[in-house]
Amino acid sequence: MVDSLYFLHIPKTAGTSFTNYLDRQFPSESIFAYQLWSDYLEGPYFERDEASQDYYRLYRGHFGLGFGADTGKSPTVVTFLRDPTHQLRSLFNHMMIDRANGTEIHPGLDANTDSLAAYLAREPNRDRLTDFQSP
Repeated sequence: MVDSLYFLHIPKTAGTSFTNYLDRQFPSESIFAYQLWSDYLEGPYFERDEASQDYYRLYRGHFGLGFGADTGKSPTVVTFLRDPTHQLRSLFNHMMIDRANGTEIHPGLDANTDSLAAYLAREPNRDRLTDFQSP
């Protein structure tokens, strides 16, 4: 059995489903609650002493490969990969659904954007939809 596990969640690669599965495999108090850097940096994690940080056994989220080094932990890292073309199209479709529902505004996605090609035609947007699967 591993000491701690870090599920590196790459957008649009079955991560939410796998996160839900993992959450059922660990006691809730041993799961690091944050899944985004912004939540991690603003949350009460840093108020804990270093000994209490060892209590967490499951980390999951959009933290990138440097997460273990940033926390002083050396968790076993798992992730899912997907064909980058399919992953990019799925991410763009997700952004379009968010826009239609008014749930989230993505940078560079305005009311005139109606296709992935139109989105990528604008220079600043090319870096926003990068290959999250490469180091």
